[in-house]
Amino acid sequence: MKTIYIWIYGMISAAIGAAANTVTVMIVAPETFNINEGLNKVLAVAGIAALVAVCSYLKQSPLPGCKKQMMQTSEYTQTTTETTQTEK
Repeated sequence: MKTIYIWIYGMISAAIGAAANTVTVMIVAPETFNINEGLNKVLAVAGIAALVAVCSYLKQSPLPGCKKQMMQTSEYTQTTTETTQTEK
């Protein structure tokens, strides 16, 4: 059970870190990305950055317990491919 908490903590950390990078965008282009008039754009950048970071985190650290299932699926796919190639 502790593994799932570590995994969730890592995923949330990735999202918060990426969203915090929005400050860089606000510094580079303050006329476009600001709190007053460009709040929608700032939130869009933060959301997209967080989404990309979470996807990268999921690629590196899949859901706990899914690794075994992925290995079984991979073995099945490999066996099926070998069988198909042998039949040709």
